[in-house]
Amino acid sequence: MTPPDQAGLRPRPGSALRDDSNNLPGSSVDLVDIQRRFDRAYAGHEPDFRNALLMARDYLGRLLALTLGNLSPDFLTYHDVLRGLIRADREISGGENQPIIRDSFAWREISPASTSLLLRPHTLQDCGLRALQVPDGATRVIMTDDAVARLAAGDGWRASAMAGDR
Repeated sequence: MTPPDQAGLRPRPGSALRDDSNNLPGSSVDLVDIQRRFDRAYAGHEPDFRNALLMARDYLGRLLALTLGNLSPDFLTYHDVLRGLIRADREISGGENQPIIRDSFAWREISPASTSLLLRPHTLQDCGLRALQVPDGATRVIMTDDAVARLAAGDGWRASAMAGDR
């Protein structure tokens, strides 16, 4: 699935129309001017805008389905929803939309728990880790959350089965 921004229709970050359209609380924007500029951009590109909206609808539907399908209703918090949206976006688009997701929560003054590291993306290098070649040739297995859950549930998986012997 091609995200709407790859269709060339979502204004690039930093574009004046995108920035002005955010209409953040406390900002003063000329809504008449924004509408005029949008009308000018829309004219002659109606099918492209329609396709972009359909792609955005499909992306958002998949994002919400993945997020809500992985959340527990017990003690649900906005932090859980934010974390779920970021994980789902990572699965769908490789994390392309994480800044928008974070900004949407921040704009509404919904922030992660004070101890959370979700406010900014991290790499292994940021955490002081690096890829390591093991000299003894040992194989290291990285387990995903669902594999760990299956092991915890006791369904009889062996570590070698997760490494591909199964």
